[in-house]
Amino acid sequence: MVLGVKSFSAMLLMGVALLGVPPLEANANSAKLEICLLENNLPYSSRASQSGFDYDVGKLLAKKLKKELVPIWSSNSRQILEIESDFPLRRLVGGDCSLILSVPGPEKKMGEGSNPAVTLGKPYYGAAFEVISTTNEGQLSFRRLKGKRVAIMSQTVAHFALNKVGAYPVTYFSVEEALKGIVEGEADAALLWGPTSGWIMSGFDVSTEANLLMTKRKPPAGLSWNIHFASRTEDQVFRDEVSAGLQALQENGQLMFLMRKYGIPRRGSFESTHTPTTFLELR
Repeated sequence: MVLGVKSFSAMLLMGVALLGVPPLEANANSAKLEICLLENNLPYSSRASQSGFDYDVGKLLAKKLKKELVPIWSSNSRQILEIESDFPLRRLVGGDCSLILSVPGPEKKMGEGSNPAVTLGKPYYGAAFEVISTTNEGQLSFRRLKGKRVAIMSQTVAHFALNKVGAYPVTYFSVEEALKGIVEGEADAALLWGPTSGWIMSGFDVSTEANLLMTKRKPPAGLSWNIHFASRTEDQVFRDEVSAGLQALQENGQLMFLMRKYGIPRRGSFESTHTPTTFLELR
């Protein structure tokens, strides 16, 4: 399932509230940094290759915190989706791990009352639905998609956004198919989830020939999310340590290096992000 118009964080809140799993003893004070990762979820994580953006960030973070990295792997679909992923929240809540990386915000508690709760930490980078075209089109902005045929993933927020700008959606069922649609002239541009698109473009054989280009222009707030880490609500001291560690990786350039390595658009945290209001204001 991919994200529609609903806020992604609202969907996470609902998911955690429905878990109903009694929390186990917190393991955030352990000498091990146990991070929940999905087995087949590049550019974020891959068990087979022991790689991925989140996996590598985890290694650097463990070193900063003087802990041993212990990946806690969860199975997931091999199908690459745009924004939503099978976040192993049940395992985090149950105490199997203490941390999940690359979770779209906003920063808030998820799950209230007697239910176990997860809290998102401070954002450490941003991600968005990005405009992709050929070099012939130049650095297109979202507004300049008006009147163009634009490749999108089925049932994503991009479809509704294009209606607001007067573009014509061309629907595909994978990011790779959508990118090929531009190459083959079926679409003039694309509006796709940046991290997934950048990763595929970095290994996309025809991208060089087609001169595919992801815009460097700032995406509108209605199509932007800040990316956080998730931890159990009671682990406040641990959450502060992780925030400080990720800030250090930002400041020394290591985070940006890994974003470049995995083709993730190098976006810092956004001042304004997706809300019902900013989405309605798209034009």
